Amino acid sequence: MEGTRIWCENGQIKESQCYRGGKREGERKEWYENGQLNVWEFYRNGKRDGKHKAWYIFGDPFLFEFYRNGFQEGERKLFYDGKIWEYGFYRNGEPLIEKFTLGDKLAFCGLVRRVRKRVNNSINVTLISDLINIVSRY
Repeated sequence: MEGTRIWCENGQIKESQCYRGGKREGERKEWYENGQLNVWEFYRNGKRDGKHKAWYIFGDPFLFEFYRNGFQEGERKLFYDGKIWEYGFYRNGEPLIEKFTLGDKLAFCGLVRRVRKRVNNSINVTLISDLINIVSRY
Protein backbone atom coordinates (compact mmCIF):
# COMPACT_ATOMS: atom_id res chain seq x y z
CA MET A 1 0.00 0.00 0.00
CA GLU A 2 1.28 3.45 -0.85
CA GLY A 3 0.30 6.74 0.73
CA THR A 4 0.19 10.39 -0.16
CA ARG A 5 0.21 13.54 1.91
CA ILE A 6 -0.57 17.04 0.73
CA TRP A 7 0.60 20.09 2.70
CA CYS A 8 -0.71 23.66 2.97
CA GLU A 9 1.57 26.61 2.26
CA ASN A 10 1.80 27.28 6.01
CA GLY A 11 3.29 23.80 6.58
CA GLN A 12 0.10 22.28 8.01
CA ILE A 13 -0.91 18.91 6.58
CA LYS A 14 -3.92 19.25 4.23
CA GLU A 15 -4.71 15.64 3.24
CA SER A 16 -3.56 12.10 3.98
CA GLN A 17 -4.66 9.06 1.95
CA CYS A 18 -3.47 5.52 1.21
CA TYR A 19 -3.78 3.75 -2.14
CA ARG A 20 -3.61 0.14 -3.29
CA GLY A 21 -3.40 -0.61 -7.00
CA GLY A 22 -4.20 3.03 -7.81
CA LYS A 23 -7.44 3.00 -5.79
CA ARG A 24 -8.13 4.68 -2.46
CA GLU A 25 -7.78 2.20 0.39
CA GLY A 26 -8.13 2.65 4.14
CA GLU A 27 -8.33 5.86 6.12
CA ARG A 28 -8.47 9.28 4.44
CA LYS A 29 -8.19 12.54 6.40
CA GLU A 30 -8.44 16.16 5.32
CA TRP A 31 -7.60 19.19 7.48
CA TYR A 32 -8.28 22.92 7.40
CA GLU A 33 -5.29 25.29 7.28
CA ASN A 34 -5.75 25.97 11.02
CA GLY A 35 -5.07 22.26 11.75
CA GLN A 36 -8.69 21.37 12.55
CA LEU A 37 -9.82 18.05 11.08
CA ASN A 38 -12.25 18.62 8.19
CA VAL A 39 -13.03 15.11 6.84
CA TRP A 40 -12.41 11.60 8.17
CA GLU A 41 -13.52 8.65 6.04
CA PHE A 42 -12.62 5.11 4.97
CA TYR A 43 -12.25 3.48 1.56
CA ARG A 44 -12.16 -0.11 0.34
CA ASN A 45 -11.29 -0.87 -3.30
CA GLY A 46 -11.69 2.81 -4.22
CA LYS A 47 -15.20 3.14 -2.74
CA ARG A 48 -16.30 4.74 0.51
CA ASP A 49 -16.81 2.02 3.06
CA GLY A 50 -17.45 2.76 6.72
CA LYS A 51 -17.71 5.98 8.68
CA HIS A 52 -17.64 9.39 6.98
CA LYS A 53 -17.44 12.39 9.28
CA ALA A 54 -16.95 16.10 8.59
CA TRP A 55 -16.58 19.16 10.80
CA TYR A 56 -16.83 22.93 10.47
CA ILE A 57 -13.56 24.91 10.58
CA PHE A 58 -13.70 25.46 14.37
CA GLY A 59 -14.53 21.85 15.26
CA ASP A 60 -18.32 21.70 15.47
CA PRO A 61 -19.82 18.63 13.76
CA PHE A 62 -21.09 19.12 10.20
CA LEU A 63 -21.90 15.64 8.85
CA PHE A 64 -21.94 12.05 10.15
CA GLU A 65 -22.85 9.22 7.78
CA PHE A 66 -21.95 5.63 6.94
CA TYR A 67 -21.16 3.91 3.62
CA ARG A 68 -21.07 0.29 2.54
CA ASN A 69 -19.36 -0.57 -0.76
CA GLY A 70 -19.78 3.01 -2.02
CA PHE A 71 -23.45 3.41 -1.07
CA GLN A 72 -24.89 5.31 1.88
CA GLU A 73 -26.18 2.91 4.51
CA GLY A 74 -27.95 3.66 7.78
CA GLU A 75 -28.15 7.02 9.49
CA ARG A 76 -27.06 10.34 8.01
CA LYS A 77 -26.97 13.44 10.21
CA LEU A 78 -26.29 16.97 9.00
CA PHE A 79 -25.62 19.53 11.74
CA TYR A 80 -26.01 23.29 11.94
CA ASP A 81 -25.24 25.38 15.01
CA GLY A 82 -24.62 22.24 17.05
CA LYS A 83 -28.05 20.72 16.34
CA ILE A 84 -29.28 18.15 13.86
CA TRP A 85 -30.55 20.12 10.88
CA GLU A 86 -31.27 17.18 8.58
CA TYR A 87 -31.66 13.50 9.38
CA GLY A 88 -31.89 10.62 6.94
CA PHE A 89 -31.81 6.85 6.88
CA TYR A 90 -30.46 5.05 3.81
CA ARG A 91 -30.47 1.50 2.48
CA ASN A 92 -28.18 0.65 -0.49
CA GLY A 93 -27.78 4.36 -1.26
CA GLU A 94 -31.51 5.07 -1.43
CA PRO A 95 -33.07 7.36 1.17
CA LEU A 96 -35.83 5.65 3.14
CA ILE A 97 -36.58 8.48 5.57
CA GLU A 98 -35.60 12.13 5.46
CA LYS A 99 -36.48 14.72 8.07
CA PHE A 100 -35.66 18.37 7.71
CA THR A 101 -35.51 20.67 10.69
CA LEU A 102 -35.51 24.40 11.24
CA GLY A 103 -34.02 25.16 14.63
CA ASP A 104 -35.62 22.89 17.20
CA LYS A 105 -38.83 22.18 15.28
CA LEU A 106 -39.26 19.40 12.76
CA ALA A 107 -40.59 20.95 9.57
CA PHE A 108 -41.69 17.78 7.78
CA CYS A 109 -40.83 14.15 7.27
CA GLY A 110 -41.78 11.32 4.97
CA LEU A 111 -40.68 8.24 3.14
CA VAL A 112 -38.66 9.19 0.10
CA ARG A 113 -39.07 7.37 -3.20
CA ARG A 114 -36.57 9.22 -5.34
CA VAL A 115 -33.24 10.80 -4.57
CA ARG A 116 -33.30 14.57 -4.42
CA LYS A 117 -32.71 16.32 -7.72
CA ARG A 118 -31.01 19.67 -8.01
CA VAL A 119 -32.87 21.96 -10.37
CA ASN A 120 -31.86 25.63 -10.60
CA ASN A 121 -30.30 25.57 -7.11
CA SER A 122 -33.48 24.17 -5.54
CA ILE A 123 -34.14 20.69 -4.19
CA ASN A 124 -37.15 18.61 -5.25
CA VAL A 125 -38.11 15.69 -2.99
CA THR A 126 -40.69 13.15 -4.14
CA LEU A 127 -42.44 11.47 -1.24
CA ILE A 128 -44.42 8.22 -1.26
CA SER A 129 -46.32 9.14 1.86
CA ASP A 130 -48.00 12.38 2.87
CA LEU A 131 -45.84 14.96 4.55
CA ILE A 132 -46.51 15.11 8.26
CA ASN A 133 -46.28 18.38 10.19
CA ILE A 134 -44.92 17.82 13.64
CA VAL A 135 -45.06 20.52 16.29
CA SER A 136 -43.18 18.69 19.01
CA ARG A 137 -39.45 19.07 19.45
CA TYR A 138 -37.21 16.65 17.53
